[in-house]
Amino acid sequence: MKRFCSRCGLPLDGQAKAEILSKEPERKEADALMNRLIEDQESGEIMISRLVSIRQSQNQGLSPLFWPSLIGSLLNPPKQDTSS
Repeated sequence: MKRFCSRCGLPLDGQAKAEILSKEPERKEADALMNRLIEDQESGEIMISRLVSIRQSQNQGLSPLFWPSLIGSLLNPPKQDTSS
């Protein structure tokens, strides 16, 4: 029996759901860390540089549709409210 729906990815049994929920704190922590990295301009520039070199070494170009969102989010992160 399948544990996850092949169409939407939702868990089909209680064990699969419990497994997902048990990993949720780790996922949230990783998301928060990645968000902090992306908000830092120096880290963003490094990530763009590495993405380009990895894709070039694989002889694959980055999709033109990918660039605006990548560059916009990494080089111009939203300003954080520091008034508190």
